[in-house]
Amino acid sequence: MTLDTALDTIEQLDIEEQKQLLSIVEKRLIEKEREEIYDEYTKTLEASKRKELKPETVDEFLKRMDK
Repeated sequence: MTLDTALDTIEQLDIEEQKQLLSIVEKRLIEKEREEIYDEYTKTLEASKRKELKPETVDEFLKRMDK
């Protein structure tokens, strides 16, 4: 299904159904973002346990993020 096809299908719903769909999609996106954050947390925790991470200052972190 293409995005255009999905949008055309959504246009066929009445306004209340579109609002309900929007609410469902927003909640699913929030949950997906939570899962991604948790996955990153667990990866970082495991790396920390394996001593693969080193302490750094905020300045060092910001410099690394600029790369």
